[in-house]
Amino acid sequence: MGPGSTPRARAGATLLVAAAVGGFAAWCAVGAAGHDFPYDDAYIVLHNARSLLAGRDASYAGASPLHGATSAAHLALVAGFARWLSPGWASFTVAALAAAAYGAGAVRLALAHGWRATGAVAFGGLALTVAEVPHQLDNGLETGLALAALTWSLTAQVAAGEGRLPRWSLVLAGALPAVRPELAAVTLLTAAGVVTRPRATRGEALRDLAWMALGGLPWALWYARETGLPWPLTVRAKRAFFAEECQPWRFRLRRAAAGLGAFGARVGMLSAAWPLLARERVGRAAMAFSLGLATLFFARMPSAFDLYEGRYLYVLVPLLLHATAATAASPRRWLRAVGAGLVAVAIAPSASRVVTRWRAHEDYSRTRAEEYRAVIGWCRAHLPAGAAVLLHDAGFLADAGASR
Repeated sequence: MGPGSTPRARAGATLLVAAAVGGFAAWCAVGAAGHDFPYDDAYIVLHNARSLLAGRDASYAGASPLHGATSAAHLALVAGFARWLSPGWASFTVAALAAAAYGAGAVRLALAHGWRATGAVAFGGLALTVAEVPHQLDNGLETGLALAALTWSLTAQVAAGEGRLPRWSLVLAGALPAVRPELAAVTLLTAAGVVTRPRATRGEALRDLAWMALGGLPWALWYARETGLPWPLTVRAKRAFFAEECQPWRFRLRRAAAGLGAFGARVGMLSAAWPLLARERVGRAAMAFSLGLATLFFARMPSAFDLYEGRYLYVLVPLLLHATAATAASPRRWLRAVGAGLVAVAIAPSASRVVTRWRAHEDYSRTRAEEYRAVIGWCRAHLPAGAAVLLHDAGFLADAGASR
C-alpha cells in the first residue's frame, strides 16, 4: 500500500475516524427522545448498573449485580457514566466511545501494516460498516468493547513485531476476559508469546506477565468476591437454558454450519480473508483462536453461531481485517492485489447499505422495546405488588421494576 505516512498524518487519520463516529453518535442523540435496545440482555446491563449504584438489587433479593453480568468491564463503564446520565444514555455513551475506539484501532492497524493515512481512513470506514457491525456496536452489550479491545491488541502485536509489547497492551491483554469470557484464549496466546519471544530474558518475561496480571486480577477478584468464582456465571446459565450439549452431533453440526454460513453471508467477501491468516505469526495465532472458538461453540452451544444476528462471531471481524490489511501490504505484488481487491469488494456494499441497516436497527430496537413495555403495562395492571414472576429473559422487567 505504499510507504508509511508521517506521524502527523497517522494521528490525523486516527482522530478523523474517531471524530466521525463521535459526530454520528451526537447526531443520533440529538434526534432521539430516548434510546431503545434490541435485546433483553441489554436491559440486564441497565438493571445491574442501577443495582451497582444503589448498593443492592431491588428485584432479586441477595443477588449481586455480577451474577447477571457477562462483562464486568462493560458493566463498570455503564455504571460509571450512569452517575451523571440515565442508565440508557450511559449505555449509549459507552457504545459510542467503544465504536470510536474500534474505528481508531482499525486505522492504527492499517497504519501498523504500512498503509498510507488516506487508505487507513477508508479501512477504518470498512471496519465500522461491514455486515451488521453498526447494529452490533449499538446493541447495548459489550460487543463494541470487545471489537475495540481485540483490534487494539492486534495493532500492538503487529507494531511490536518480534519486540516487546508496550505495557498498555499487556494490561489490555490481561483484562480481555473481563470484556468477553472467550477472549481469555487471546490472553493465554499473548502470555505464550511473552514467554517464547526470541531473545527475551526471564526477567523481561516475568515483568510482562506481571503487567498482564495487573490488567486481569482486579476483575477476577471482583467476580470472586461477588459470586464466589473468578469468572462470570452467565455462560453456565446459557448452557443450562439451551441444553444443546445433550443434542446429537449431527444436530450440532447442522446448527454450526448454518450459523457460520449466515455469518459468512453477512460479512461477504471479507470472509475470504480467513485463510490468509496463515501467512504470518500474528495471523496464525488469530487462526488458532478462531478455530478454538468454533470448536467450543460446537461442543457447548452451537446456537451461539447465529444467536442475536451472530453477535458472538463478530469478534472474528478484527481478525479478518488484520488478514486483509496484512495481505494488502505484502511485498509480493499478487498478494497486494488480492488484499486490495478484498477491501474494494467489501467496502462498496458496506458503505452503500449502512444507512438502510442503521434504520432497520433503529426500527427493530424500537419494536422490541414497545413489546417489552406492553408486557410491563400488563403486569402492572393485572399482578399484585410483590408477585413472583417466572420468566425468560428478565432484563426489561427487572429494570422497569427497579426504575419505577
